[in-house]
Amino acid sequence: MQSGLSDTINRVRQPEYTGENRCIPCTTVNVVIAAVLSVGAGFLFAPLGVAVFSASLLAIYLRGYLVPGTPTLTKRYFPDWLLAKFDKEPDADERAESFGVNADVFGTAGGEESGGETAEFRSDGGRRIETDGGRRIETDGGVETDGDDADADQLPDFTDLDSEELFLEHGVVEPTDEDDDLQLTADVREVWREQMAELRDGDRIEQLAAFFDDDDVDIDAEELELSHHENTTAVNVLYQGRLAGRWESKAAILADLAAADILGEWIPNWSSYPLEPKSTVVSGLRAFAETCPDCEGKIELDQEIVESCCRTHEVYAVTCNDCEARLLEISRMQGKKPRPKQSTK
Repeated sequence: MQSGLSDTINRVRQPEYTGENRCIPCTTVNVVIAAVLSVGAGFLFAPLGVAVFSASLLAIYLRGYLVPGTPTLTKRYFPDWLLAKFDKEPDADERAESFGVNADVFGTAGGEESGGETAEFRSDGGRRIETDGGRRIETDGGVETDGDDADADQLPDFTDLDSEELFLEHGVVEPTDEDDDLQLTADVREVWREQMAELRDGDRIEQLAAFFDDDDVDIDAEELELSHHENTTAVNVLYQGRLAGRWESKAAILADLAAADILGEWIPNWSSYPLEPKSTVVSGLRAFAETCPDCEGKIELDQEIVESCCRTHEVYAVTCNDCEARLLEISRMQGKKPRPKQSTK
């Protein structure tokens, strides 16, 4: 019975508009609408007003809004200064945080907490990692052992991770001859393309399950699903009905999956990277893409105004001219500009 109720709630829930993704202006507008409707119903029959308000709040909680098309209506009729009163102004991290993975979704498996007393540990690649004064502590079957200090020194500071600096340090990218810019090294370019071609026609759900999976939490591929974000090429990845990750497009997912598979050849201790830093690094490789990962078409860099629920943001956007897949979005306020270059195949 309880399982059936949970399944029903998960089907109704819209993770792209709830939780951390909830739009405060839209929610506020819909609560006001719910209150007005409830007062009107209450004049007819008091208990009906209570029921209408309760049902409306439940819908807003699960779906993000009560009235269909709320983001469009809010954007059209609310001035930006008023939206800013409800919501924070867009900052340098806002666009970056809208894409990526949410490792917290995998904090439980089968109803049991993963990690228990060792919840401070982050895990990936079959090892559980904790940084402590530059040292790693690895657990194997519950027995703690000191990690190799030399290996630990090669782990970057995950709280201040710069993908571009990491790539340059380990020979993933190199300076160009023509100008003060960076490009993929020939070896990385070739291996990355080959891996994307190998994964292109595979089972994307199974591939994502392998990307998310580790020894602490077994990811059940049957619990993963893909959903397309409204009016964009963005793709949401849900796990047990919760938002586990969001990518700009299916092409962006393919690029990241392939990058995750090949970067271990260049970056030391790549298998020890926790899920979220790993996702940050592989997404950074897309800034150096030269063709579309999905159709191998020509890609272009533009400055665009893109929509985010009821707000708009100015971004650098890398898009495929052939299949129109959005490969990368970077807020102009972040100050870093993607550098797609068309290469000969």
